[in-house]
Amino acid sequence: MHELKEHLYCLLANNIEYNADCNVFAADVITSTAADRRIVDVAVSSEAGSINQTDDEDFYIDALIVTDLPFLIYGACFCLSAYGTRNALPALILKEESTDTIANNEISRTISNILKRTGTSQDQMAVLRDPDFRTIRWNKSTMAFFCQFCALSLSLNLNIEDDLTIALGDLLARELNVSLDGHDSIDSFRICHMDTEAYYSEMERLDKTLRSELVLSNALKDTAITECNESKLTEIYYELMNEFLNARIVKEFGQKIVQR
Repeated sequence: MHELKEHLYCLLANNIEYNADCNVFAADVITSTAADRRIVDVAVSSEAGSINQTDDEDFYIDALIVTDLPFLIYGACFCLSAYGTRNALPALILKEESTDTIANNEISRTISNILKRTGTSQDQMAVLRDPDFRTIRWNKSTMAFFCQFCALSLSLNLNIEDDLTIALGDLLARELNVSLDGHDSIDSFRICHMDTEAYYSEMERLDKTLRSELVLSNALKDTAITECNESKLTEIYYELMNEFLNARIVKEFGQKIVQR
């Protein structure tokens, strides 16, 4: 599900309202203690060779979300407890809230271990547990959302008219609080607005934006220019919302999206 998560981040970045409650993580940005944030993949060595810690963590996060079997929950928690980052906390929190088994003790223990290792405070954890903090608010137009979704579907080789793709679009619209302008589904919106002048105009704007961001990213590569603290804090927010959103999608669809 790692590929989907990358596309979800692109969907969220610069398109959702920033929640000021995330300012509780400001100290991490200023003191650079948020070493667990996965802006880049971290390779760790083992006797068997080199493994990708990010992909490994994503695998156990997804496994935790989809299973209700205590022994599988224990297994996922064991691995996340050993090297899970702050990005594992949203899935653990959601699982803890939806699971009423003896495995909850293991989930709580895993959360505690990650808090200690990453230096995450109780105030920060309280924000992550707040349902309002997890509410994502889209701040662009419905057409912008639809075009972003079309781009996401194309990147994942999903047919925009397929029932599964439509269900994914409807879930994203609900989770991001997107108004579909009176339509009851993303498919209904597509039928009315696909191939219109507004659609092509928005797709052209999206293409130019993505190309500009790529050029800027390449220009800043290997330079001494760094992000300001405000931008870093916004990135933390996007990453956390991406984890919450990914957890909801994995819970709903399992591996169906990436297996198409």
